[in-house]
Amino acid sequence: MKIQNRVEDVYQWCVVYRNDVLLHEEDATQGFASVKQEQVKLLSLLSLAGVPSHHVAIPSCATPVFFRRRSIELNPNTNEEAYKTVHCIGWKRGDEATYLFVFDGSSTLLTDNLQAV
Repeated sequence: MKIQNRVEDVYQWCVVYRNDVLLHEEDATQGFASVKQEQVKLLSLLSLAGVPSHHVAIPSCATPVFFRRRSIELNPNTNEEAYKTVHCIGWKRGDEATYLFVFDGSSTLLTDNLQAV
């Protein structure tokens, strides 16, 4: 079986706090758990590979959301593996929510359904 090396992420998250201080993923010692959620005004996916960056404004009293969904596709005919990552940024507040799913090719899906992808 031919195994491809794991593809590096195309995006890195960054938050902008209400006092305009930035926190980049690489500086967050505990990952997204390091984020002071109640103080976030903007959540961004910054490009690491020359594709467009994406941003979601976080309303006051909303909780920012970030996660990655990783998958491996196996092709038994060619014995090859392909790695794919979907990034999600957004927010939730009570029954309201906005999620921006960003795919490796930089296509996007904006929805209020967390299970849309």
